[in-house]
Amino acid sequence: IQSGIYLFKQGEPGPVQGMSYIEYVEVDGREMYHLNQANVGTLHLSVIESCYSARLFTFEGSDHKGEALEMCGDFTITPPHASF
Repeated sequence: IQSGIYLFKQGEPGPVQGMSYIEYVEVDGREMYHLNQANVGTLHLSVIESCYSARLFTFEGSDHKGEALEMCGDFTITPPHASF
């Protein structure tokens, strides 16, 4: 994997196979985790040796109520426990 901007669109081939966000919610009085899948998104990725750093990611999908969910942020993955 190389540094660059990677686009994601659900159902289309590409280097990003999926994007998801786990949400902790209460539904009908029950607390649960809900997996939200992105419809579209991007990863602005930097790779230096074996350390992956996303300068920015964007995520657009639906929450547990089916309402629009949009977010962005950054993260870092460092070895040896990381796999990409």
